[in-house]
Amino acid sequence: MQFGMDKLLLSDDVHIFRVKFIFSIVYCVATQVWAY
Repeated sequence: MQFGMDKLLLSDDVHIFRVKFIFSIVYCVATQVWAY
């Protein structure tokens, strides 16, 4: 698992991974706010 994480961080897809991660957080927050 650790090797996979290191390989992911060294890859060029780390930027896409961060974008998806941030987008998922924003989406979760948006859905929580929309619920109210």
